[in-house]
Amino acid sequence: VLAFTATGFVVAAFGQALGIDTLVVRNAGAIILCLVGIVLLIPRLQDGLSRIATPAAAWASRQQSALDDRAGLWGQALIGALLGIVWAPCVGPTLGAAVALAAEGKDLGEVALVMAAFGLGISTVLLVIAFAARGALARWRGRMMAAGGRGKIVLGGLLLIVGIFILTGVDRQLEAFLLDHLPDRVTEWSTAF
Repeated sequence: VLAFTATGFVVAAFGQALGIDTLVVRNAGAIILCLVGIVLLIPRLQDGLSRIATPAAAWASRQQSALDDRAGLWGQALIGALLGIVWAPCVGPTLGAAVALAAEGKDLGEVALVMAAFGLGISTVLLVIAFAARGALARWRGRMMAAGGRGKIVLGGLLLIVGIFILTGVDRQLEAFLLDHLPDRVTEWSTAF
């Protein structure tokens, strides 16, 4: 949560000074979504990526094990911090809200609070899922593996569609349409958090 908040805060507060163009980041994210979607839709690409990634994953696993042996709990905190930094670009709307607050000259404390609240919210959900799912995962492993194959196709299609929507600007048109046609109470409820 700290690494994610710090990364988002730096981007929001100093992104323009650092030369970070939000449109470039938006388009790069959309292209990555499209590429991941395509890989999830084509099994041959999944196999190729798996062959390429296996040595890197093995190296990362060895490094994590060595870090666990040497640093224990602090090593896990470091791994989590690195994951928080890597994860920061995945939360476009929250990062966008923080960048917008910073661009408007709002209090940077409010920017940090938005990022921290999001990070705490998502990490809490992940912890609840982890504790609740421990026993269920062992019992449902076979069913989950079967559903995973279908889920890859659905997820791949959705990621490809979202990436295309972002690249073409359809996402903003859809957002404007929904804001114009949804009842005010829905908009008020969704922005109250």
